[in-house]
Amino acid sequence: MKSFRYFSGIILVAALACLCGCDQLFKAGSRGSETGERKSGKHTVTTGSKKSAKPSAAKMKDKAESEAIEFHNILYGVLAAANKPLEKISKEMTGAVGDAHRDYLSDRTRWRSLRNSGLGKGFPKIPGFDLKPPETFSSEDREFFNAGITTVRDSVREIIALIDELETYYAAEDYKDDWFKKVYMTAPRMEALIATIRDASDPLRERVDEITDEIDARNVAKIPVGQWVLNMRGFMKKYRAMTACLLRAEFADPSHGTGITPEQRRARIAAAEEWAAKAEALCAELDELAAEQRAHAIADYEGSRYEKIYHKFYAEYDESKIVIRRVLRGMREKGSIYDQNSIKSDQRDIARHLGEFVRLWNEKGSRGK
Repeated sequence: MKSFRYFSGIILVAALACLCGCDQLFKAGSRGSETGERKSGKHTVTTGSKKSAKPSAAKMKDKAESEAIEFHNILYGVLAAANKPLEKISKEMTGAVGDAHRDYLSDRTRWRSLRNSGLGKGFPKIPGFDLKPPETFSSEDREFFNAGITTVRDSVREIIALIDELETYYAAEDYKDDWFKKVYMTAPRMEALIATIRDASDPLRERVDEITDEIDARNVAKIPVGQWVLNMRGFMKKYRAMTACLLRAEFADPSHGTGITPEQRRARIAAAEEWAAKAEALCAELDELAAEQRAHAIADYEGSRYEKIYHKFYAEYDESKIVIRRVLRGMREKGSIYDQNSIKSDQRDIARHLGEFVRLWNEKGSRGK
């Protein structure tokens, strides 16, 4: 199997295209099983109502796996379209409240501009996008996904309605009559809806990942270099868990400790110790894992480009430990982190080698040696 779920992107592109109104991308690939139509070259062959043989267990399993992975990728596309504009919406809402507080009428067109272009093409399509989990999922999973998707869809619909109301409100200059009462009343509900979408999105991603990870691992394991891919993926998952301890917002301190009282510093140091200890423990696990995985050899690919990329992946991790040690020291001494961007940059650099490895296999396969 040459393609990987997380990097193929074909279904994801189709999902986003569908959200933007390109529904024909889905229809073009459909097959008429009930009418017996099938494509043969440039011709359409009609077989009437003849019943096909009962599919084998292997084919049914393949179909279930394909549907699960397709659902995974489409769901990720929908959630990306739903979550991407949220920060911009929140920023505009905060700005509107600030303008009202200062009695400052600087931007009467902010909501019209946001509605017309700031939401992206996918966000307004979400309320009408009917995404259902496959029938092969358990009844509990179908109920879970249907409820979560409905929550996201309904919240997006209400956010769009609130934006439309604010656009009309500003266009009519009603704020002159009620002194921005509408803005003050809308802000809490808008923030609550934004939080609802974010809170619903994470469990949906986590559960669909759980369902498809096992399928994906089996498929990846079938290719000659599959174990290297699985090693790097497992390593990245643990690495991200470690960096999550260091990227917590409460420890970010771009001001380098200025304006903090000694009492506040002591409180921050005490709070940071828990997360520093967790990160340090995960670093120790990563060191053991890196040593074990580096020793994993695939005879047919010794000295290949794949092996070189594989070892660069772990070499990048070694370099990242310089920043990690500095950050841990800062957390314990000052209760703050000055350079979270360096952590993010190192994480991207490590993941880049995994992406390079997968792209090479997708493009070249065994010819990429």
